[in-house]
Amino acid sequence: MKGKDRNTPCWCGSGKKFKKCHLNRDGQQKGNPWDAVNANRQAFSKKECCAGDVGLGPCDGKVIKAHTVSRGPNLAKIATDGHVLHFAPSIPEMNKNDRILSMNKIGIKDASVFWGFCSKHDRDLFSCIENEVFVGRPDQCLAVAYRTISRELYGKDAGAHLRETLRAADKGQKPFEQFMFQKMLDEINTGNEAARRELRATHNALTS
Repeated sequence: MKGKDRNTPCWCGSGKKFKKCHLNRDGQQKGNPWDAVNANRQAFSKKECCAGDVGLGPCDGKVIKAHTVSRGPNLAKIATDGHVLHFAPSIPEMNKNDRILSMNKIGIKDASVFWGFCSKHDRDLFSCIENEVFVGRPDQCLAVAYRTISRELYGKDAGAHLRETLRAADKGQKPFEQFMFQKMLDEINTGNEAARRELRATHNALTS
C-alpha cells in the first residue's frame, strides 16, 4: 500500500495507523509466545475485593486468597498430608517435559484460591460454609453461589487484556493468517465481554 493508504487506521482495529501496525508484518520477527502467559499471570494476581462496592459494607484488612472450594469442609477431605494435586503451567517445567502439563502437590491453603475478597468480607460472607457443616441452608447456598459468581467475574475481568496483549502475536505470518488470527481475537473478546456483562448483572442481583 502506498500514499495515504499507509496512514489509514489499521484493518485489525488496533487504533494505530496501518504503517505502524500491520504493514509488512509478514516479514517481522515473531515475539516471545510466553509474554501473554506472563501478562495473564499478572492479571490473575490483581488484588481487589469483589464485595467492596456492592453494598455489603466497607472493606477491612488486606485482600486475601479466597478459596473457591471450601478449605475445611472439602479440600481437607481430599488432601493427603495437607496437600492436593493440581495443574500449574510453568514455562521451565513445560520445556523440561516436552510441553506437557504435569500435576504437582500444593498445600490446601493455596489451592483453589483467587485474590477476590478482603479479610473482613471473606470472614463475614463465607463463615457459614467454611466453619459449619453444609446442610443446604439458604444462607449457605447463597454464599456458595456468590463466591462462585465472584470468581468467574474475577476471571473474566482478568482476561479482558488478552486481545490487546496478543494483537501483535501474528508477526511473521502470511496476510490471510494474520486476518484469521485477528478475527479469532475479536471473537474471543466478544465472548469474554458478553460473559462479563452477564456475570456482572448476576453478581449485582445477588447483592441487591
